[in-house]
Amino acid sequence: MKKILLAAVVFANVAILSAQQELLLINENGTGLREGKISVIDSDNDGKHNVIFAGRADKNTKDMVYIFKVQGDDTFTPVDNTIPIPGGQWISTTWEDINGDGRIDLFTSGIKGEGGGNYVTLLTNNGDGTYTDNWELDLPQNAPGSAAADFDNDGIIDFLIYGFKTDGTLTFRNEDNSVDESINVLPQGVTLFGDANVTLLDINNDGYIDFYLCGYVHDADAKRRYSGLFINNGNRTFTETSVLPSGKASNQATTLFADINGDGIMEMIFYGHEGSGSMYVYQYIDGEFVESMPIEGIYQTKTVVNSGVLADINNDGYYDLIANVYNGINNNPRERLFFFIGDEFGLFELNEELSSQVMGGSNGSVAVLDSNNDGILDFAVMGYNFNQNNNDAFCAIYKNTTYTATNAAPSAPSNLENSVDGNNVVLSWGEATDDKTPTQSLTYNIYLRNKTTGRYYRHPKANLSTGKRMVLEHGNTFLAKQISFNNLPDGDYEWTVQAIDAAYAGGAFAEMKNFTIGKGMSINTQESEAVKVTVDVQNKNIKIVTADAISEVCIYNMEGELLKSTSNNVISDFGYTSGVYIIKVRTLKDIITKKIVF
Repeated sequence: MKKILLAAVVFANVAILSAQQELLLINENGTGLREGKISVIDSDNDGKHNVIFAGRADKNTKDMVYIFKVQGDDTFTPVDNTIPIPGGQWISTTWEDINGDGRIDLFTSGIKGEGGGNYVTLLTNNGDGTYTDNWELDLPQNAPGSAAADFDNDGIIDFLIYGFKTDGTLTFRNEDNSVDESINVLPQGVTLFGDANVTLLDINNDGYIDFYLCGYVHDADAKRRYSGLFINNGNRTFTETSVLPSGKASNQATTLFADINGDGIMEMIFYGHEGSGSMYVYQYIDGEFVESMPIEGIYQTKTVVNSGVLADINNDGYYDLIANVYNGINNNPRERLFFFIGDEFGLFELNEELSSQVMGGSNGSVAVLDSNNDGILDFAVMGYNFNQNNNDAFCAIYKNTTYTATNAAPSAPSNLENSVDGNNVVLSWGEATDDKTPTQSLTYNIYLRNKTTGRYYRHPKANLSTGKRMVLEHGNTFLAKQISFNNLPDGDYEWTVQAIDAAYAGGAFAEMKNFTIGKGMSINTQESEAVKVTVDVQNKNIKIVTADAISEVCIYNMEGELLKSTSNNVISDFGYTSGVYIIKVRTLKDIITKKIVF
């Protein structure tokens, strides 16, 4: 097998260094990180990704976060912790536009160090690269496992939270951030559940988000590890299926989903703590996951939450597997970054030469990024290494320097159609094509916004002009080429869609489409006795009177274009001309929307 040469972009004392022979690490005085998660996200919409290492510092229980800006020339700039992620262990992160303002927020949970217990929190994006802890909902705060998604297709992000030895709660939210309904989502017959981790997918391509759940059943008479699939029925209920048998299930597992063989259906890569200890490919056949084959070359036995990624690292169009795990068979070294190269049949072959060269870490994480915009994916890794790193944890970024194959982004999808029925709409589109990735394996990513109010009902997490992804992941409809939205407010809407290949290159968005719900440009005015908005035409300003602190004020024109975003209570510089505008005021307790006329 062809050997991949790697250079390492590494850190010591959180300083950016370069090395050509061996790794230099964030590990002096126990500052390396483990038991956490790596995120790669353009959090401030400047076209550059941030690499975020969040976890627990080695040899103590201190929670730490490191953030580095990818400059695009193989250099990385340390960034102050403008995103107050608590850190800790077994971290879950979901990057979504939670409040519909067009900015990517963070829903995160984990376990704090120093006896801090479990946490779940919402960090809202302020639009300037900083985030604010803005938890307003009365939801469980003790959840090591969580996810955020629009589970009922109303365009509002909902919260799925699993506590420790408690239950699982799916909370459906209203547009004003209030709780609409909460339901328990637990394995059949189970009352106490914990150690949970959740992976989102749409396994049956119906446009509704399903999820795969791993955890531990704590019921006294039925204690066991658990792994199973929950199918979204589209009516705020779920069907549990494909529960793995004893000996295969895992409470702390990595579950990865992609169409690895071009058949238009996602397969599952599964490996976990204890259980069988091996890696397996599962195919989805007739509504069930069926074990297809083991992935040969590794037998891992350590905790592996967040420890794998499926991505095309050699630009041949097929998903490869990178696993940052402990190998229970080959003990020299025990921890490695294992590279399995995929082919058109969905088979993986271990690249032994590369895997023997690269240090990995158990109780760690791995992610992909592009450090110099060459279209070739590089790797970020963290974890605990017993015999290559003086029994210490580390953080590092590896640059892939051998693969030189180019990768063109997919074409724009064709034949966009929308069908409106009352306050519901069905969006559909034709397939895109790609130079390498099979057409059936492309995922799709839609953008939907109410131009009347300016609210986003599906954020694309991509640049609408260039298609560049802000987060390197599957599209928000996965493999589906149709999605329905229910109970949308009146207004004029615009939408479009892009395709994403196996290297997470985002293609161009299709030409924008429009549709109208209800009365179009009219708006359902939301008044509040606690918030008063007055227009001073003579002095050319808008005044807001409220006893509560103002979180945000947004002013839109009638085309839905955002003209001004501020937290001031007097606005005089939004570039108005005579006409009608829409103002939206958000306080800690209220959200009001109304028309104003100059």
